[in-house]
Amino acid sequence: MKGTEFFHCASCDVECRIDFEAESGDFPRSAPRIIRHCPEGQEISIVGKVTGFQERRGGLWVNVQRWIYAA
Repeated sequence: MKGTEFFHCASCDVECRIDFEAESGDFPRSAPRIIRHCPEGQEISIVGKVTGFQERRGGLWVNVQRWIYAA
């Protein structure tokens, strides 16, 4: 299963997008990953492997090379 999570990083004032992939067996067994855009940012919880992380700049989605695994 592929999924996309959109959120707003209030401390950086940017829109973010996380693309991820999860197997159907991941859901009850796997602990969610807690991800942040920046150290002060909102925590986003996903199950599976991150396949892309982007932020919107000037109307375009730009790849983010680093993000923070909070847990």
